[in-house]
Amino acid sequence: MLKTRILLLAVILLLIPASGALAQDGALPNRFVVPGSDLIIEYPHGWNLSYDTEDGSVYLSSTVTGIVTDWLFADELAQVGIAPGDAVAALEYFFNPLDPSIAFDAARVSNQLVAGKRLYVYLYQDIFEGAPYDGVLVALEASDGSFFSGDIFGLETADVDPADVRDALRIVASVQFPGDSTAPPPVVADDLFWMFNSGIGVVVPDGWRDYVDEDGFLTFESVVSIMEPHWYFADELPSLGIARGDVPGVLEDMADLFGLPFDPANVSVSQVSGRSVWHTMYAIEEDAGTYETLLAAVLLDNGAVLVGLAYPAIDSELTEREDVLELLASAQSGESVPAGADTLLSESFTFEPDGVTFYYPASWEISTDEEFVYMVSDFTFADPFYTLVEDLAGQGVAIGDLTGGLESLWHSLYDSEGLFFDPAALETLTIGGQTVMLYRFEHDSGDGVHDHWMTAVELEDGTQFYLDTYPIQGSALQESDVVLDIAASAAIELNVPISGDKRIAIRLNVGD
Repeated sequence: MLKTRILLLAVILLLIPASGALAQDGALPNRFVVPGSDLIIEYPHGWNLSYDTEDGSVYLSSTVTGIVTDWLFADELAQVGIAPGDAVAALEYFFNPLDPSIAFDAARVSNQLVAGKRLYVYLYQDIFEGAPYDGVLVALEASDGSFFSGDIFGLETADVDPADVRDALRIVASVQFPGDSTAPPPVVADDLFWMFNSGIGVVVPDGWRDYVDEDGFLTFESVVSIMEPHWYFADELPSLGIARGDVPGVLEDMADLFGLPFDPANVSVSQVSGRSVWHTMYAIEEDAGTYETLLAAVLLDNGAVLVGLAYPAIDSELTEREDVLELLASAQSGESVPAGADTLLSESFTFEPDGVTFYYPASWEISTDEEFVYMVSDFTFADPFYTLVEDLAGQGVAIGDLTGGLESLWHSLYDSEGLFFDPAALETLTIGGQTVMLYRFEHDSGDGVHDHWMTAVELEDGTQFYLDTYPIQGSALQESDVVLDIAASAAIELNVPISGDKRIAIRLNVGD
């Protein structure tokens, strides 16, 4: 269904309660099932929900914030030209500004985890009655490929209330489509087939078997299909010029190895058993005829990528494509990953009382000096910082704007040294399912020029966590993978009371 918002302010104002309870963390107590679609929406106390029986629209509001919702079922995507798994295209579809001259900018889409679900967020500025006002468009992709969106805006103000935005994200994350499964069912280790010394285990589909030929080459085979597994370890990706988390980059490298053409535009992402699987199809021509070939890959929690090259054993059509995708989606690392951190990160530190926590290796040392924290290993200095979600505006940073947060911290640390911040040098990586913004630059401390890596991640409530890292000796950062893992491990305990001393923890690196 298509949404309009030309008269929405008047409609939403009717929904505002005379007095509203404060929004609460934890489970959302109110539940609404959309008639005719069995779509389930949960929402907090202090919010009202209205359902329009004529057009099937659902609106929600607090005392100061409104949400227009919309959705597309998986079988509707092709009708509107959206490829399965293309969350950015879905956001563009849902984007319907009052000012039609405002264009959608795909480069500004970010994503974050809320209540264990990946949300895609687009911050924009619209025009209403000649005046600008802010909006937040957010979309959730269900495990079956359906999309749900919430368009969030202030009812009587030009901006949006940060606390209400947080509640709105929780509302969107709560949505359940019929038969939706947001996480893959648990897999018992005994059910996994462990592929040699890869440390990667998979569930072999019914009717398939593992086969190792006389040369020690492993394949998975059914009566009519063959899949060759290949894997890339996280620590070997940089030597191939591939950033950690860049699954399409891995697919391109694999395509090159097999002499296949590669076009990123032809790569699709499907949600299979709660996992994202990247894939592209080929028509391979040989003397005996043409046959289908599937190249697909999945990202593991430890940064490794498992790739499958699948083709028919006896015919021209790959009829068991779904089995191949399910096999890849079942992949697990043999390592145990605590709270999203790499297995090397066995220790944790929490900023009290704000609840910001990160993990680090036992071989690293950590110390505190008043409100500042310092980490050091045999090779690396790492300084952690963070900005609570309610303090972002004071830094001139919008919720969800990792670029702005990282640039704000960089200016606080290095402006006095006459350095220049280059936004074009920012990189976006995916580490263990977490989006990490990376800025690499060179710094002269007086003893020579050396690398600095600054990272930023967004935590569940919108708080931003940063690391500023640099080598103890020499010019190169030797533990870059560990640095990225530490950044990606950050989390926040949402129920921890916030102190009155809300601040961004910034320390000038004297003597660096």
